Amino acid sequence: MRSYIKSFLSTLLLTLANPLTILSFVAVFSALSTRGLNYDNAITMVVGVFLGSAIWWLLLAGGVSVIRHKINAHIMQKINQGAGALLLTFGIWQLSSVIF
Repeated sequence: MRSYIKSFLSTLLLTLANPLTILSFVAVFSALSTRGLNYDNAITMVVGVFLGSAIWWLLLAGGVSVIRHKINAHIMQKINQGAGALLLTFGIWQLSSVIF
């Protein structure tokens, strides 16, 4: 049980440490506050965001735990190479959009 709590807290802190996450939540909450968001709706929205994030991480971790025993070192290497190629492609695309 302690490892679950530790995993949850580390994921929560990692998510909260992401500046893009914080800015997107600030943008959503401020946009909705201009529409007369009352206290009950604000609580509902915060709980909804929390539950949505928790369900996403639960599905993601559950999916990985189901398939992780099927992935050997060779497949993992191919996944890493594909992810690296994708990151490199996006990096080059971003640089080219700034330069040109």
